[in-house]
Amino acid sequence: MIAVPDQSLAQQVIEVGNCCGRDVDKFALTDLTPLAAQEVDAPIVLECFAHLEFGVVDTWLVPRYELVVLEVVRTRGRRAKLKPRMLHHRGYGVFVVDGEGLRFKSGTNRREMLVR
Repeated sequence: MIAVPDQSLAQQVIEVGNCCGRDVDKFALTDLTPLAAQEVDAPIVLECFAHLEFGVVDTWLVPRYELVVLEVVRTRGRRAKLKPRMLHHRGYGVFVVDGEGLRFKSGTNRREMLVR
């Protein structure tokens, strides 16, 4: 399960990332709301604007590379967040937030075709 937060959840994201779910109830700690997912056992987070539910496809690369192959089995999004400012963790406590988007005319990726 991947829950995609926007910038309004930055403090909760930090709190969740700094504790272990075996020791702490992360939902109680952060006042986030768990909801049942439809395809997997992990809960989704009501306050997040998008969710990806995964199934394990293959684990043969785990012993050598610690890599698990997953398949998205269900997606879910909230229409209330049509233009969310996504929060991205870059590591070591550094985050960036989405800024102004770029839109290109269909069929090209050349900069001179930028639509403002």
